[in-house]
Amino acid sequence: MSDFHVDPDRLPKAAPKFTDAGADLAAALTALRSVLAECTAMCGDDEQGRIFAKGYDPAAKTIAESLTFASTAVKGVGSAVQVMADNYEELEDKGTRATRTNGGGR
Repeated sequence: MSDFHVDPDRLPKAAPKFTDAGADLAAALTALRSVLAECTAMCGDDEQGRIFAKGYDPAAKTIAESLTFASTAVKGVGSAVQVMADNYEELEDKGTRATRTNGGGR
């Protein structure tokens, strides 16, 4: 048997926390994109500025893409936890009904 245990009171309350965290991360990403966009011209158009921008611009893009992935993943965890909570509740309901039907209930 597995050592996996579910707290039926906490499980359904967990999903919105992930969803909210994903939304917060998406909002932070929007703010970060704005800052990164404003910084692209900070280097100037001289040789040193172009050298810096050559390294900065791809790194800024990578950061934005990574955070987009993270935001989507956190929201996805929220959805998966909600599905798990719904499935667990359904199985509990079926188990309770089966117990009552078979004389094990009230």
